[in-house]
Amino acid sequence: MTQIDERLTAEQLPVVERTPVWGTALDRRHALAAVVAAAAITALYSVLSRWVSGAGPTTLEVVGTVTSLSCVWITRRQNVLCMPLGLVSVVAMGAFFFEIDLVGQGWLHLGYYVPIQVAGWWFWIRGGEGRTDRPVAWMGWPGRIAVAVAVVAGTFALAGLFERLHGPSDTLLWDSSIVAASVAAQALLTLKRVEAWWLWLVPVNVSAVALYVVSGAHLFAALYCLYLVIASLGLRDWGRAHRLQRAGAAAAEARWAR
Repeated sequence: MTQIDERLTAEQLPVVERTPVWGTALDRRHALAAVVAAAAITALYSVLSRWVSGAGPTTLEVVGTVTSLSCVWITRRQNVLCMPLGLVSVVAMGAFFFEIDLVGQGWLHLGYYVPIQVAGWWFWIRGGEGRTDRPVAWMGWPGRIAVAVAVVAGTFALAGLFERLHGPSDTLLWDSSIVAASVAAQALLTLKRVEAWWLWLVPVNVSAVALYVVSGAHLFAALYCLYLVIASLGLRDWGRAHRLQRAGAAAAEARWAR
């Protein structure tokens, strides 16, 4: 059986299933380390970008990148502080996407991610039995098929809506497909369904990398390359946590499995 990381002492591990709103002490240390690392990566990219092209990322790109990268990294450990970090990220990135005419991505971030991040913040720590931590779980095949159908239908519905609101765009259908997949992925992530990571891997991240390169958002393209790696780790970690939960481990403990 997968064991809890031996580097974490009994005093360091979360021992209750009612995680505080601002996380445990271990959650906060984990989040701070992620922000520092994300800031260092973003700073390195900014320096290289100015050296190669003479122009660096905008302030919105930098803020969105640092908070988004750190948010996704700690999400793989079900760290509830991914939610406030995510809120800062989606506001900054949403504003930037409207600036570069990716209206679908803009509406996705400001109109959807903001409220669902707030809801997810509560649901993760009080959505389990007896208002305890929400455990991770797999979906059944009927649910998976329903999600796939919804993503395809949502792509065309959103493309029509965005065209009426903002006019035609060469990348409208492509952009809308990422929006539809992202909506489904974030909903499943809020519900702590492991399949969320499959959606983040291909319909969102792989497609987004190509779209951002075409649109000139090179920092976000690089960011989404990192997301591919993190989504793979998230899929692995949530799968392990689910196996530990089935073996009797508490949700707050299982999320630190190695």
